Amino acid sequence: MAAGVRVDFVGRLEHAADDWAAAMRGTGIAWLRDVPLVEHSSNNASAGFDVSHASSADPQGARRTMQELLAARPALRARLCDVLYVDYVVLGYDPAACYGFSAQHAS
Repeated sequence: MAAGVRVDFVGRLEHAADDWAAAMRGTGIAWLRDVPLVEHSSNNASAGFDVSHASSADPQGARRTMQELLAARPALRARLCDVLYVDYVVLGYDPAACYGFSAQHAS
């Protein structure tokens, strides 16, 4: 980040492209205003900020393994949700989605 520039912004993954654009406009740095958030491909890797990562496809199955673990161990899931409770509330999400396990199945 450029010296003296303050960014005070929380974006949401479900609105990533729009929130990215708002964050870039909010920096006040002219060249960042038009930098798009792009999915990776060999054709557009230099067109904006590449958001892909090798682990995005979950090659080791970590997401599935975590979902299975949390489904099998409700007490562990409840403890995790206790830790995340304030984040859910402050960021405007329903904590019941965590405790009810629906949040873990969102893509």
